[in-house]
Amino acid sequence: MMAVNGKRPRSWLFTTVFWAVVAFGVLAALGIPRWWESLTVAVVGVAASYGWWSRRRRSEFWIFFGVVCSLVAVLAFLAAGRALLTTVKVPVDSIGQETIVCGSVMNPAPNYSLRVTDIRTGEPTTRPQAIPHTQLEQACVKRLDYRVAEATAATVVGLLLAGRAIGHVVLSSSATRTLSALPSPERRTSRLRRPSRRH
Repeated sequence: MMAVNGKRPRSWLFTTVFWAVVAFGVLAALGIPRWWESLTVAVVGVAASYGWWSRRRRSEFWIFFGVVCSLVAVLAFLAAGRALLTTVKVPVDSIGQETIVCGSVMNPAPNYSLRVTDIRTGEPTTRPQAIPHTQLEQACVKRLDYRVAEATAATVVGLLLAGRAIGHVVLSSSATRTLSALPSPERRTSRLRRPSRRH
């Protein structure tokens, strides 16, 4: 869309950076994100969003873009909630029949209750060589930390997309000033009806 002064706004550059950062954040959330990855997504995403907000113009597809960004933001928040609320089970063997039930991030299992259990029956298993309790605790802490990192990355992506959705729906201040500066139909008709002073 062309700007009022005839110059094309450079919002496409910030849009490209924004979606590249969001894609990186989604890939990080699907894997094992590190803290600096989420921080980078947040900083660069906010900077790109600010640049886009300051140069944005409401396009003719603003409803579609707003709805899509809102839906993806909701999915990101649901993924963050799932990472925080789902029970974590750490497999002990390669087959996956014996696990450690660690609880969830919001409700972790007490350290004294950690046991190696059979995934089919849920009962504690007897092993020829018992795993040290400290090793069970470390396995659960590590896996719960992964879940916190996943929830953080998903939350950052959700917030960025929510801001983008709002930007598509809310009319920019520059566009508002432009519309208010245009003469109203009443003013146009009054100017046409005004008699000329020339004789």
